Amino acid sequence: AEGGAATLQKAGIEARLFSGDRDVTTACADLIRPWVHSLSCWRPWVTAKLAMTLDGVTATTTGESKWITGPAARARGHDLRQRTGAIMVGVETVLADNPSLDARPQGRKPAPGFKVILDSALRTPPSAKLFSAQGSTVVIGHENAGETQARSLEAAGADVVLLPGSDGRPDLQDALRYLKEKKVLDLMIEGGGTLLGAAFDAGVVDEVWAFVAPMVMGGGRRAVGGTGPDALSDAMQLASITTEQLGPDLLIRGLAKRSA
Repeated sequence: AEGGAATLQKAGIEARLFSGDRDVTTACADLIRPWVHSLSCWRPWVTAKLAMTLDGVTATTTGESKWITGPAARARGHDLRQRTGAIMVGVETVLADNPSLDARPQGRKPAPGFKVILDSALRTPPSAKLFSAQGSTVVIGHENAGETQARSLEAAGADVVLLPGSDGRPDLQDALRYLKEKKVLDLMIEGGGTLLGAAFDAGVVDEVWAFVAPMVMGGGRRAVGGTGPDALSDAMQLASITTEQLGPDLLIRGLAKRSA
């Protein structure tokens, strides 16, 4: 309303206005939520993306994770990547899976990605697939990381940022603050469990996208690590929950109650 559709159309962007359509209104609110959040918050809107079994396992004890979810769930994951400003993973995910971290939506032109690697000691290989995928890459390491590794990653095409932190790891909140300064309004953390656990422990997760496969692993690597709360009442609760059936898998989406 308020002339927004006309403004978009004048700029050559296809736009249609549906009066009184609650589903469209809800979808529009969902799309602009990160932007609204950015107006008053020091960090991007953070979404935790999980792909796990019913018992919360994301890989076997040997690290095998391809594929826990099926083709329909993975295609939906690429749709969600397409609408996300940046994707963050930890270096262990890069070393274990060598992901390209780009969006490959079906039937649509992929958007250039912004890939963020949290890598304390700059162990990301310069030959990693993510450097050959479209889009830019930033590797965030600890301030004591070696200059030789930094130069190698810069030669591969990465921007390398070194930040202070404890236990030899860059501070996650400082990393998020840096990304906001780089105009990243929304960030999807895809893993692994150590990084996701740190994000939940720090209280910076605003939304959860959980792809759940109908299997029970037992043992294995947990989807979310960290220390967690001492009391059940302090666990993060979700609101505004939606579910999607994707082949045999289920996608559960929800907002942290403080963000709902």
